[in-house]
Amino acid sequence: SFQSAVDAVARDRRVALLAAVSALFEGATFTFVFMWVPALIKSYPYDGDLPTGLVFASFMVCITIGGVVYDVAVGGGASVWRGEKAVAIFS
Repeated sequence: SFQSAVDAVARDRRVALLAAVSALFEGATFTFVFMWVPALIKSYPYDGDLPTGLVFASFMVCITIGGVVYDVAVGGGASVWRGEKAVAIFS
């Protein structure tokens, strides 16, 4: 219930800190999601439309590369690319 959640936050400072960090991260994420296109359109120096699809695809590639690099860095060895998971991704 909502009251038990409030009690958990009041009892443990770590829960309150986790909630605050999560809220700030989500706020920054939503601000980015809503503002990246207008910000790039203002600074786009070429004639014609901003290739938003290409920009978004580049963001997604960077996120994927970051996930794989993190997995390798923490010792997972890029397990997402092994065996049946790789077949499922590319089929």
